[in-house]
Amino acid sequence: MQDSNKPISYLTLAIIGFAMHLSILVYGFVIVYLGSMNPGWEFGWRVLPDKRAMFWVLAIMALSCAGLALAIPKILKTNAPEAASQAGSESLFFNFSPPTMRVQQVTIIRMAIAEAIAIFGVVLAFLNQSVLLVAPFLALGLLVQFIVGPLGGKIFGGPTQS
Repeated sequence: MQDSNKPISYLTLAIIGFAMHLSILVYGFVIVYLGSMNPGWEFGWRVLPDKRAMFWVLAIMALSCAGLALAIPKILKTNAPEAASQAGSESLFFNFSPPTMRVQQVTIIRMAIAEAIAIFGVVLAFLNQSVLLVAPFLALGLLVQFIVGPLGGKIFGGPTQS
């Protein structure tokens, strides 16, 4: 039986991040496939007149989620001694020291919030039957996931550096 308080390795966290990036790409492929198979769908930026309010609500929610995902480490900032032990890594790509439980939890939560951005785009694509409408949401979701993910955290100084 595995101890639930034991942190996962950095490599495992990177694999989880890769899987979450891949899921956003799968959303895009599914929408393109549905658009090509259904004659009512168009490959344009169509927002149906009765869905304009929903478009703006989901666009504002997506931007809010992006801001929240980027701000979570500042909101949850603690002076825990285990967080200080993560500082000062010499190598960017080959430091596979295990992240602390806090870093692990915050990273996965931030990546899930970034995944929600892409899901908002998928919802809009289904409501408006427009394939390209999903593209900015998928791009923003991927960008935020990279920034808050394990490798992006090492590059941009996210919680994997705190």
